[in-house]
Amino acid sequence: MISRISRGRTFGTVLVDLNTHRVIDLLPDRQAETATIWMRTHAEITHVSRDRGSEYASAASHGAPQAIQVADRFHIAKNLSEAVQELLARVLTELKAASPSEAAPATMQAQGPLSIEEWRPTPGAQVTQAISTRRASRSARYQQVESLHKQGVTTKQIACRMAKSRANRPSLAEARSGS
Repeated sequence: MISRISRGRTFGTVLVDLNTHRVIDLLPDRQAETATIWMRTHAEITHVSRDRGSEYASAASHGAPQAIQVADRFHIAKNLSEAVQELLARVLTELKAASPSEAAPATMQAQGPLSIEEWRPTPGAQVTQAISTRRASRSARYQQVESLHKQGVTTKQIACRMAKSRANRPSLAEARSGS
């Protein structure tokens, strides 16, 4: 059963072997109970890399109590950027309070903290191209998964097919060497 959100979006859980970077399984929802049941049947789990959601923390604690839980890279970076933004906002407030009589520079006259988008540097052309290429690749894989799903292929079969199609692609080293 696939869980549906009122906006018509479908959410599930992708389980990936972090050593091989291959999809192991797709769960039909983001419920702690579903992930707990799956983890209980896989006693070999030693580490769980997860997002900040309490559902997955609960699932890992109950389904794989032997596993070490770690935050995934995205959420580590997100936690760090939020902490830095809060620190900068606090320091800015303290600087304003320390020198109320002096005219503050234009950048310090902003109301409240800046959003990440406002103070993040603009990426170079090479970074923008790499992002566009990865986005196009992800979009193509997504379209392929959607097409298979509409044809009635099960999520497990889709995961297997997608893993095989990725395995048949040349590695970066092979592509560079022309092999």
